[in-house]
Amino acid sequence: MIMSQRSAHRWVDIRANERRVLIWSFLYFFSLLGGYYMLRPVRDALAVTAGRTYLPLMFTGTFVVMLLVAPLFGALVARFPRQRFVPWAYRFFLLNLVVFAALIHLDVLRMGVAYAYFIWLSVYNLFVVSVFWSVMADVFRNEQGKRLFGMISAGGTMGALVGGWFTSTFAETLGLMGLLLLAAALLEGSVQCFFGATRATREPARASDVAAADSEALERGEPAIIGGGVLAGVVQVLR
Repeated sequence: MIMSQRSAHRWVDIRANERRVLIWSFLYFFSLLGGYYMLRPVRDALAVTAGRTYLPLMFTGTFVVMLLVAPLFGALVARFPRQRFVPWAYRFFLLNLVVFAALIHLDVLRMGVAYAYFIWLSVYNLFVVSVFWSVMADVFRNEQGKRLFGMISAGGTMGALVGGWFTSTFAETLGLMGLLLLAAALLEGSVQCFFGATRATREPARASDVAAADSEALERGEPAIIGGGVLAGVVQVLR
């Protein structure tokens, strides 16, 4: 029994002062990818409505928009602290979802909505996930990331599975508008999980264990800035 407990401890090495921020981070990624996997089928349905002939144009539009938006993203994350930038960015996308839901419900500008949503979702996916990993790379030190990022990633995997299952089961009942609004609610849930993780990093027992950049900002009484470009968080996680 003792050997079994020690073996489990080696596999799941979580310190007492890491539990709360780990749980919030797990739920953060769960709700983020759960919502995204509800949005993907909406894109497919709208793309079918638009017709296959428009797919090359949609992919080209996505490429061009990403080239234009990526420098803007880098400028924003380098200027604003994450306590302000993350909720602003996520709620901006949330507002986009509400607008798309209203347009689909009213059945206006069908072709324009399909084209815009196809491009928008590609930008959305890259940005919200990049912001998430940028936050995780800031909150956790390298040593902690090696131990904890696997469990946090499992939250995203579970969210993707649950989001996909829920969509396949209730898509006909909810319709496209219902799926968009539910995904918007999950995105707001991601914002609340971000706040929860941020509060956990401010606890006295945790404040001495955050990443170096955050520690310096806390000493100066300043909020931490995410920094980097659109893929900075992903690159840091891979390192």
